[in-house]
Parts: sequence; structure tokens; C-alpha cells
Amino acid sequence: MIQLQPRQPRPDDAHCTGAEIKSRWRLAALFGVPLVQAAQNVIPVAFTAGDKIDKLRQWASGRCPSADRAGVHARAEAISKKSG
Repeated sequence: MIQLQPRQPRPDDAHCTGAEIKSRWRLAALFGVPLVQAAQNVIPVAFTAGDKIDKLRQWASGRCPSADRAGVHARAEAISKKSG
């Protein structure tokens, strides 16, 4: 099992899925390399298929439940237009 040291650098995972983060940890453990180094080999789907994800978010806006707050999903730009 791999463990992060308190001051060990951590990769940016803002655009990663849970599966992508898990893959980074597995690679680090398998090859015995730092997590930051392993992370360089896992490209988030947000970058490889960003256009498709954006279309899905557009379609979901106003139709599907939100994953991060109560209510229906609304795109960030739609929310800012309503409040402005």
C-alpha cells in the first residue's frame, strides 16, 4: 500500500474522475514511483473528450438532478445569466 508523506507534492486532480485518481494511485504503487510522477501517465477524460462532456452538460442542464447540490443541474453560465 502506498502512503503520501505529509510534505509530498500532490498532483492536481480538479478535473479527474474517481477512477482516474484511483488509477494514479495504482500506478504509483505498481511502479514504486511518486504519485505526481504516476499522475503524468493518466490523462483525465475531461481533456481527452472535453467537447463531448460539455455537450452532455448542456443537455443535462435543466433536465437532470445536480450531483453537487439540491435541485436540478444548471450550467454555471446559465446560473450567472439568471442572477445578473
